[in-house]
Amino acid sequence: MTALVAADLLKLRRRRGLWLTALLLPAVLMTVIFLLSATEVIETDGGHTFVKDGAAALAFLGPILAVLIGARVGSDEHAAGTLRYQLLTGVPRERLYLSKLAALAVACLLLTLTGAAAVLVFGIVLPPAPGDGLEAMDVVDAVWNPLLPTFAYGAIAFGVGSLMRSTGPAIAVALVLNLVGLDMLTLLVLIDDWFRHLVLDVGIDRLTLNAIDDPEDRVSVVAGAIITILWTGGFVLAGWLRLRRLEV
Repeated sequence: MTALVAADLLKLRRRRGLWLTALLLPAVLMTVIFLLSATEVIETDGGHTFVKDGAAALAFLGPILAVLIGARVGSDEHAAGTLRYQLLTGVPRERLYLSKLAALAVACLLLTLTGAAAVLVFGIVLPPAPGDGLEAMDVVDAVWNPLLPTFAYGAIAFGVGSLMRSTGPAIAVALVLNLVGLDMLTLLVLIDDWFRHLVLDVGIDRLTLNAIDDPEDRVSVVAGAIITILWTGGFVLAGWLRLRRLEV
């Protein structure tokens, strides 16, 4: 299994433009914001606020980058016609599929850690606001808050790629789902407040930033976990079922 994951990561590395963009773009963005803050072109309220805002920015950018990676991981072997040859080697289908999902998880972790490291370093360098220094939970939040949505949307894109088997359309569909598609369900809340239990971002928000101001608009932690697992697991399962039906 480890060898399969390493092989899938190597295939990603060969896509140097995608790989370097995913790893470096979050850190570059945080560097630019830091320089603007350090030179007082923009105002920040100290290192604590910089870390908090930086984690929120990564939680927006990370899923977009993960969609590009996930859709490609899910569809590349299909599009290139090499998956059938892999199946002929006798490697179980579930192992091939899970290795690709594990490679995606590693990629999401790496791009999150790269961005979070920049956020934390710059947050330490910037002078703290009076009585508002960095704490241990700020470090945890800087990693966890971007990581969960990054992997969730990356896994959804992975499932889409496995279903569509064509990289370009898979990326397009997964990006639409990320940016507007799944959030359109929030319109159902206008009918009844219960429908917020169907919105992925509400579930992710409850498990990470918890930024919804009105407690009545939130869901419980358990509900947030269920929402997130069902959305991501549903797309991953759909891709797996499609792979199972593939004839060698």
